Amino acid sequence: MAVVGPSDYFFSFVHRMAPPCLERFGANLFGRASGNIPEIDVSVYSFESASAEKFSGKIFQGLPPGSLVDCSLVITVLNEENSVSEWFNSFGAQSVLPKEVVITDGGSSDSTVTRIKFEISQLQSQPNFSEISFKVLQLKNASIAYGRNQAIGAASYDLIAVTDLGCRLDAYWLERIVFPLLVDPETDFSMGHYRAEATSFWSKMYSHFLIRDIDPGDLTTFLPSARSQAFRKSLWVQAGWFPDYLTFAGEDSLFALHCRSFARKTAFTPDAIVHWTMPKSFPKLFRMVFRYARGDAEGGRLFGEQYLSTLQFFIAILLELSAGWLLLLGPWWLSLPGWVFIGFGLIRLFCAVDRYSPFSSLVETDIKHVAGRFTAGLGMFAAQSLGFLWGLLGRRKVEKRRLAGEAREHHLVSVQSSSVETLEGAKDYVSEQLLSGQIVTVLEPETASLGLDHPRLQSFKKTHFVEGVWKEKFIDKAEQDTVLKKDFRAKPSQGSEQF
Repeated sequence: MAVVGPSDYFFSFVHRMAPPCLERFGANLFGRASGNIPEIDVSVYSFESASAEKFSGKIFQGLPPGSLVDCSLVITVLNEENSVSEWFNSFGAQSVLPKEVVITDGGSSDSTVTRIKFEISQLQSQPNFSEISFKVLQLKNASIAYGRNQAIGAASYDLIAVTDLGCRLDAYWLERIVFPLLVDPETDFSMGHYRAEATSFWSKMYSHFLIRDIDPGDLTTFLPSARSQAFRKSLWVQAGWFPDYLTFAGEDSLFALHCRSFARKTAFTPDAIVHWTMPKSFPKLFRMVFRYARGDAEGGRLFGEQYLSTLQFFIAILLELSAGWLLLLGPWWLSLPGWVFIGFGLIRLFCAVDRYSPFSSLVETDIKHVAGRFTAGLGMFAAQSLGFLWGLLGRRKVEKRRLAGEAREHHLVSVQSSSVETLEGAKDYVSEQLLSGQIVTVLEPETASLGLDHPRLQSFKKTHFVEGVWKEKFIDKAEQDTVLKKDFRAKPSQGSEQF
C-alpha cells in the first residue's frame, strides 16, 4: 500500500526542478557505481532433505567424522569475554576439525584474551585437539576487516574458513562450509548462512526487520556474512583483501562482492549454520544498524538506491510530523491541517513497518508488542538514514584511504561500446591491472557493465563522469598528469593508448 502525502509533492517538485548537474554530483559523491549486484551462477551443496528440497539440490554425504582438514579457521574478537566459553564449546563439538586456528583480538579491554588462552590450553590437553595449531594475534584499536586480514595473512593453509567468536557454531558447520572447496578444485568461494537468536524484547522486535530467509531466487545476488564463509587464500589476494579502509562495518558484504568477481566457481551451503545472538538493548541495536548503513555508504557500492529511498521516506515522515506539530501550535483554525499532516506521517510509517513485517504476523497482539514493532521500525529507518548520511559525509576521507598504498599507476579506461567483444577485452585488461596492484577507473556505457568489483576499482557511467571533479577528488595533484588512459572501441584490438 503506497501512501501519497504532502511531502511526496515536495519531493516530486524538487526532482523536476533539479538541474542535471545534481545527478552527476550524486554519482561523483558515491565515487563508484552503486547499482545492482551482478548476478552469477551459484552451485548448491545441501546436506539435509529440507534444504535439498527447497533449493533443488541433491544431498551430499559430507566428510568422515573426526577428520583433520587442511584449512585455517580465522576468527576475530573484541570484548567478548562472556561468549568465549560458548564458542569454544561449539568448536569442540565440530564433526571435523581444522589443522590451524588463528584468532585476532582487536584490542579487548576485558578478559577476552585471557579466557581464550585458557580455553585453548584446556582443548590442547585432549587427544583430539593436540594436533591443532592455535595462533592468537593481539592488536590495538584494530577494525574487524584489519583483524581478519592480519589473521589470514598469518594463516598457513590456502583454504580459509571465517567466523566470529561472538557466535555459536552448528556441529557440522566447518565440515559443510569447506566441503565445496575440498571436492571441487575450481570452487573458490563458499557461502554459508546464519540464524539470529533474539533473546530480549527489543532484539525480537528488530529481528522482524533485519532477518530474512534466503529463497532460491536470491542466490545469484546473495552476499554472505563473514560469520559463515570460506574461500581460498589466493582468492582473498585477488579480491584485494577485506576492505580495511572502512571505518567499522560493511566489510563482509563488500568483500563478498569482490570475491564474486574473481571466483572461478561460487557455492552456497544452506546447512552450514552459525548462530548469532543479537544485541539485547535498543541503543545497541540502533548503533549496529547505524554502523552497517555507514559502512555501506563509505563503500559506495552497495544498496545506494535502497538507502536513498529510506532516507527520503524518513525525511518525509519528519516533514509531515513537524509540520503538523507546528500547525497545532498555531491558531485553532490550523489544528485540522495539523492533524492531517500528522495523520499522513503516522499512516506512512505504519504502512512501511507493515510492509517489512506485517502486523498480522504478531503472535501477541497486546499494545506492548504492537508499539514495540512500530518503535523498532522507526528506529531502524532512522538508524539507516543517519548512518547512510554519516557515511556519505566521510566518503572523501575513506576514498583517500582506499586508493592509498602501493599502487604504482592509475589507469583511466573508457569503454566506448557495449558489444560482447569490447566488454570482454576491457574486462581482461582491467583484471590484469588490478591483479598487478594498479588503480583502475572505468567509464562504462549506459547499457552495459564489466561486472567487476575490487577495492582499487572505480566504475562510472560515462554520462555521469566529470574528469576535472574526479581528478580533484581522487588523484593527488602531483600525479594528475601521469594517469594512463586507454580506450576500448568496437574490438579489443582497436584499443589505443591515447584517450
